[in-house]
Amino acid sequence: MSKFDDALKGLSPQEKKAVLRGLQGQKTQQKFKHSFGSKHFKFGYFSDSHIGHKEFSLELWDKMVKVFKREKIDRVFCPGDITEGMSGRDGHIYELTHIGASAQIEYASELINQIQAEVLGISGNHDNWFQIKGNMGLSVGEEIAQRCPNFTFLGDWEADVEIAKGIWLKLYHGNDGSA
Repeated sequence: MSKFDDALKGLSPQEKKAVLRGLQGQKTQQKFKHSFGSKHFKFGYFSDSHIGHKEFSLELWDKMVKVFKREKIDRVFCPGDITEGMSGRDGHIYELTHIGASAQIEYASELINQIQAEVLGISGNHDNWFQIKGNMGLSVGEEIAQRCPNFTFLGDWEADVEIAKGIWLKLYHGNDGSA
């Protein structure tokens, strides 16, 4: 059973139809055509790293970077929650290893610069807490793009990337959802 099936569990048939109708024909505002320069390419993927949270695994990150290098990955896609953000939830600050936007963005930038491939990413709800909940107007994605020459920020929440003629990859990060 997929996560989508789990999400629909417990809904009436009418509610399920309404959800599916709502998904039909959705068009993303952010569309990017990306040339890979050949018919064959390898891409990597990471999501929900939550850099700055105590559960972020540097060991797993290092392993991912090594696999991307060994496998000669051409592009890496990241559909959000690069950083943990600052939720304002009671006790959340005690879950952080890097407190504040500057600390999390700086650490995330150091880590993303380790990836030896172009990274295309969007921001997720945790990244956007600095922009929305904190009323700071700070875009984590834009800040990382300024610090990382290998990172292209595609926008908040979602983007469509044409990876080959007529073949689109959707990057999506729901609010309080998964990528």
